[in-house]
Amino acid sequence: MKTIIMDTWKPSFPEIEAFWEVSMHTVGAYFRLFLHRFLPSTIGHVLYIDTDLTILANLEALWQTVEASRDVLFHWGRRSCSCFVVMKLSRIEEIWSFARKAPLVDIKKEFDDHALDDQLLFISVNVTHPDEVNILPDGYDMTLSHRWQGEHFPYHQVYPETFMLHHNGNPDDNAYWNRTEWISTHRDSWGLMEYYINLPWPWARFFAKSELLHGESGHLINIVSYPNSEWLGGNQTKMG
Repeated sequence: MKTIIMDTWKPSFPEIEAFWEVSMHTVGAYFRLFLHRFLPSTIGHVLYIDTDLTILANLEALWQTVEASRDVLFHWGRRSCSCFVVMKLSRIEEIWSFARKAPLVDIKKEFDDHALDDQLLFISVNVTHPDEVNILPDGYDMTLSHRWQGEHFPYHQVYPETFMLHHNGNPDDNAYWNRTEWISTHRDSWGLMEYYINLPWPWARFFAKSELLHGESGHLINIVSYPNSEWLGGNQTKMG
């Protein structure tokens, strides 16, 4: 893994000497770009979500959106945040190929708030091959952050359909639980957060199934956190 990552960055940034210099987060953040090496090839698409993210709605609508553009490399929000990204499993290796050929130095200058991390690799594909990327509706691109909230998202009024919420790390997670003013103001959008976080999985699965129309089978979801030895051996637990 580290060799592939270094071989991707070093041609554009020859001053880099060690892996930790290109890793803003832990090596686990890069794991999403190696999923095709671990998951069965029979899987079509994989939804990767960060651990500081909460799903607020039935994902069936997301898969319907993905199906409409099923052959692109990946699907994400317009803010280019890899915290919530759907990837076509059989084409993940192409993300690396496109990134190696991209003008990474120029792209990093344009997106100077990004370190040399996995997210910048996604951005490089978004910049050089926009036809290979599908931009999801804004409801799949909601971040709880004092830094971005005021600039981009007047939440409830403009985006009443919120499908997920990215806490963007512990400080912003804490901001939610401490009831910041804008959270209290827009209770219809964010007030349900406690409900969804505390909802037992069997009930969540029941509500998801209840959203299907008569005759629809929906999508089977396999939920995997960090891989353990059993999972790497090919055993996966079907959770929904």
